[in-house]
Amino acid sequence: MYSNIITKLHNYKHDIIIGTDQNFDYLKLDRHKNTQHLLDTLITNGFLLTITKSIPLQP
Repeated sequence: MYSNIITKLHNYKHDIIIGTDQNFDYLKLDRHKNTQHLLDTLITNGFLLTITKSIPLQP
């Protein structure tokens, strides 16, 4: 599970950067519990989100 990996990375006690191309809508955390869990896991383990560019999807 993703939270297990994040916890193991946190235990390394080194600077860690996780680069991903994620498609999570953090503005709808109250309606999507899996996204809330992911965000909680990252923050609990000391990771900070850096969103450099938000790209809206075109229908």
